[in-house]
Amino acid sequence: MSNNNAFKIIQEPVVSLLSRYGLDYQQKNKGHITWFNFKKCPMCGHDDYQCGLSESNGASGRLVHGVRCWHADDNPWGLNNPHYEDFLGHIGALSASEVLQIKDFSKGFYTKDKSISKIFDREYASRLQKRLLENKGALKYLFDRGLVVSTIERFYLGLSRKYTNKITGKAQENALVCPIMDSRGNFLKRNHYYNIPDITKNPLDKNSWMKGEVVCYYSDAVKSQKRLFVCEGLKDVWRHWQSLQDFGLSDILLISSTHGCAFPKEWKDQGFWKDWDIIYFGHDSDAAGDITARKLGEYIGREAYRVSPPLKEYGKDWSDFWQNGGTIEKFKSLLDQAPVVS
Repeated sequence: MSNNNAFKIIQEPVVSLLSRYGLDYQQKNKGHITWFNFKKCPMCGHDDYQCGLSESNGASGRLVHGVRCWHADDNPWGLNNPHYEDFLGHIGALSASEVLQIKDFSKGFYTKDKSISKIFDREYASRLQKRLLENKGALKYLFDRGLVVSTIERFYLGLSRKYTNKITGKAQENALVCPIMDSRGNFLKRNHYYNIPDITKNPLDKNSWMKGEVVCYYSDAVKSQKRLFVCEGLKDVWRHWQSLQDFGLSDILLISSTHGCAFPKEWKDQGFWKDWDIIYFGHDSDAAGDITARKLGEYIGREAYRVSPPLKEYGKDWSDFWQNGGTIEKFKSLLDQAPVVS
């Protein structure tokens, strides 16, 4: 089969695909998304219309497909949301080589923002990271927040090059560059930026900024994690991830909005929250954090737990907690004692 035909199959309407392979389903419309739930899932073998495919219209009229399998332990990938191309390979619609070819071309296609280039440039990100690692002042900013070099490298943090802003006419340079990681564990060619005091030149905001719509930032690929911890910002994601890795708590997935108290669209869909047994809202220990947690609780359609660092003892945010003597035992106790946000 040619590459063109492989891409045609990727874009084929779900109705004709499932009919061709004799897969029984129930169709359900949910907003702009159509779900096709299998009578018997070809991935995990479970029945009763639990697992399925989603279909919606993306940028330039392209069909966007997703996969949801509720039994990750029983499917070949150990994921609740496998790649669509992997699903097509599993049912025989694509060969193994075509699946790999599609992945090479389709990295980053999961966003609707037309301004975003689709393939993460790892080489360029490595050059920005080298600039960061060679800048003592920028490194001190991260080290003071408890981050180590291996964490900085893992999240591809870098330092921006000199750039003249077309709107302000000012030269900008040395902002902390943070590539976005999506739910599949892929980095996107879309960046969040932080102002590093006394290092960043002409920052667009005193704290952070990012072009385009708000999105969800992930610490890892969504796999079989049982617990979800919602952070207030990317810096909390990195600091938590580092400490949890040190103590083997890999069953907790960390996420954050890229725009502070604004929520990504998918967070407003109750279906987004169904994959996890326990959900924690880990926003800052202040009034703004409490308000954000309560607002988010209105969307999820289930109980969550409000977890915040003890303000008087450790400070208002989680970087303060870890830097001011917070231990993994104390962190676990805060999770166990967290009150319910209903």
